[in-house]
Amino acid sequence: MKKLILIAVIATFSCFANAQDAASTPPLMTKSGMPITPQAGDWSLGFNAAPLLSYAGNFFNNNSYNSASMAYQMPQTIEGKMMKTDNTAMIGIIRIGFNSNSVNTLVPSATTAGSFVTDNRKNSSTNIVLGAGKQWYRGKGRLKGYYGATAMLAFSSNDTSYSYGNALSSSNPGSRVTQANSGAGFGIGVRGFVGAEYFFAPKMSLSAEYGWGIMFNSVGEGKESYDSWNGTAVTSTTNNTGSTSNFNIDVDNWGGAIILSLYF
Repeated sequence: MKKLILIAVIATFSCFANAQDAASTPPLMTKSGMPITPQAGDWSLGFNAAPLLSYAGNFFNNNSYNSASMAYQMPQTIEGKMMKTDNTAMIGIIRIGFNSNSVNTLVPSATTAGSFVTDNRKNSSTNIVLGAGKQWYRGKGRLKGYYGATAMLAFSSNDTSYSYGNALSSSNPGSRVTQANSGAGFGIGVRGFVGAEYFFAPKMSLSAEYGWGIMFNSVGEGKESYDSWNGTAVTSTTNNTGSTSNFNIDVDNWGGAIILSLYF
């Protein structure tokens, strides 16, 4: 299976290296002479405009789903493009995410009636996605069709620790988790896509696309640690957890994203 993924990645990048760029066409201009469509050397950033459009529409119809937090949700990856020619673009994808949180919970004391102690849960996670690809445009007006492909690598981890306000004892027996660490996550995949992009203002566009991709993900063995009361003392135990892997070939539409792109 891994060999199949490697072959697909190599084939994708070979396609990038050998494909012939479409001939450049004169850029579409406004009456004042400002280019409407991007030109060779331009850069762009894109984000999912669907939550913002939903918020704007619901603002006027008094829909309950119009919180500002929904309107400004950002995709979990950042995608940028560099126009190699007027009709081809190189794509870069990146996500570097580190998350850490701590939750304190008040629970009744096991030794003092009417008082409370604090249990604590700490979690940290890492999510990294790196990708590259190429995109080709067709069309000469404000509405352009496009197609292309990207290859991606992903890495992840997730660790959780627990501390408790009540110590284990004869009056408070039992067993509880103290540490839970997932194995390292790894993913590799390639995706082909087609879409349409409409330039509603100079170098500003909305687009939507469909894709077909191959993705392999795996998570290695993790560990879980426990403290238990054995009747006379606290004992600690660590067990290995299982690993997982999955292989997907499927179509997508990026979750219904409407992509707003800004070129500069």
